[in-house]
Amino acid sequence: MTDHITLPPGSATHLGTATSGGLSGSLSGAVLSGAVLRPSTAVIRNDGVLGIFRPVDSVEDDSDRKLVEDLAAEVARLQKENDALRSQVAALQGEGRHYDELGTAIANATDQLQRQLSESANGVTRFALREVQLDTKVSLDLDELGNLRYRFPTPGAPEDASVGRLAMTIVPIPVENAEAASLLRPSVPLEALPSVDATGRKALAAAGLFRAGDLVSVGSRARVATELQRLLGVDRATLRTWVSEAELVTLPEATGKHVTVLRAAGYDSLAAVGTAPVEDLVARFDKAAGSVPGAKPLDPALAERWVSAAAAARRP
Repeated sequence: MTDHITLPPGSATHLGTATSGGLSGSLSGAVLSGAVLRPSTAVIRNDGVLGIFRPVDSVEDDSDRKLVEDLAAEVARLQKENDALRSQVAALQGEGRHYDELGTAIANATDQLQRQLSESANGVTRFALREVQLDTKVSLDLDELGNLRYRFPTPGAPEDASVGRLAMTIVPIPVENAEAASLLRPSVPLEALPSVDATGRKALAAAGLFRAGDLVSVGSRARVATELQRLLGVDRATLRTWVSEAELVTLPEATGKHVTVLRAAGYDSLAAVGTAPVEDLVARFDKAAGSVPGAKPLDPALAERWVSAAAAARRP
């Protein structure tokens, strides 16, 4: 075996690992200037970049051995970090998919569909949701407390033995205060929210959210909020602000300016407005309006409508 291979400046040849039988693993057309190849060393080209490859078991001097040990330790550290991140991702993917989300999801979907039907601009026929039939695959499991948990299989994931079918018929029953609650305007576009800029609107649209009622329905569900934050790329405080504004903008005749003043006055939800005495609401609104450019005093008649609509929309 040769000790090394020295190439004259400007030479072009076939290069590879130096062995007693000559050169192996050749690379055609390599041009090196004064290059020296040690035993068990090969010239390789990776993504168009020419370099030297030496097998780990050919490392002999202490400096190279220390480098190999450091690289091995770094690979082990990165593998451990990768495993931890995979565990976190798996935990986040499971968040919001527990059994109690089934009822909430069905209720929100039913309300949303009924609302859309009621807003139909058809001049001949009015539509109402009489019943909903649900037939889907679902994985059933029991937790430590004996509660039955429902988990919908992730699309594309392999099915396990616990996957079965869930079939049910849901009959919507209108609540007594539905007419009063209809004073709210859940179809207000999210462009009306004062804190949502163009980037925020783009993120909301990408998540399939276009109306105030849609954002309130999703953002008010604690287990879904974490996933929604990830989709929108915002922090928890920003999401809470957007959901708060989405609730308030549904009030009769409410504008983005009204929403800003209401929040400045300490009313950050429909529940807060619905429980407020009209006189207090007007007084606090007018006081806060002084610090918001362009804001005007609140008409007591409009304040009364806000309180009535918000109170009617509250659920036990």
